[in-house]
Amino acid sequence: MARGVGEITGAAALGSVGGTALALLIPALVFWALSRRLRRQAALEKASLDPTTAPPASGPAALAGTVEVSDGGAAPVEVVIAEERDGTDWREVSRTVTARPFVLRLAGGVAVRVEPGADPLLLDALGPAQGSREARRQRFARLSADEPVFVRGLLRVSGDPRGGDPYRGAEAFVLSAPPRRRLVLSTEALSGALERRADDLFARCAILLVLLGIGVLLYLDVYLAAVAWLVADAPPPSLQSTSTSGSSSSRARRSSAPSPRRGASGPGTSAAGCGVDVSPNMSRGTCPLVQAERGSMPRQNVSTTRSR
Repeated sequence: MARGVGEITGAAALGSVGGTALALLIPALVFWALSRRLRRQAALEKASLDPTTAPPASGPAALAGTVEVSDGGAAPVEVVIAEERDGTDWREVSRTVTARPFVLRLAGGVAVRVEPGADPLLLDALGPAQGSREARRQRFARLSADEPVFVRGLLRVSGDPRGGDPYRGAEAFVLSAPPRRRLVLSTEALSGALERRADDLFARCAILLVLLGIGVLLYLDVYLAAVAWLVADAPPPSLQSTSTSGSSSSRARRSSAPSPRRGASGPGTSAAGCGVDVSPNMSRGTCPLVQAERGSMPRQNVSTTRSR
């Protein structure tokens, strides 16, 4: 199979190798940034358990503290799940979430006002089932007052003094749901899950960077030529590509092969219109078809002349 060689030069060659490098570099940077942010949130959660840690700064945060309410101890977050029996299993048919703001008291005494929104995500063990019928039951998950909790959301500094830190006057920390996402509340630490996810993102970043390094080494001459072309007015970089053309070459070989002339015969070939082999010592007239053709025409002419 024949192979044709093509050459890409100038901006086309630079765009080919440069575009491939950017396609690997940009996702790697995104994975690295996400991994760094998750690690920072995990570190902030661990730091919030230390009484000597300074108050947190604004931005994405995961904090740990104790739930405080101001109206007699009603649960600030409650999830009610209705289930129906499906054979030997139970199937969820409805879920109702009730949430209202509360105060998260950190270990260092800092008060953070938590605004869970209408649909927070509560990660907690479900309580015992309750129900009047065997085919239907209800299960509850509650975030109660004085209960330790880990909250993940978006932290900002507000002038609202209702949840403010008494040591900072009117300034207050407010923890709410990030844009287009849900506030996460968990009765178990979130730092472990955050660190595992950060490790996974960092591994993806490392794989992409390794592939990028291999590509740079393979096309190092093209990169160097491109730099010289852009800076020192050197000849443009070139990139060679190969393509197969087996079908066209086969057609060319077939069209260039000589074809036997019609009617030509030689040793071991058959005469035109006759399947009998003609040897070098046999004349063309010895073919039975040729003899019949030659013998029939004179007899037909003679019979026609006599009838006239």
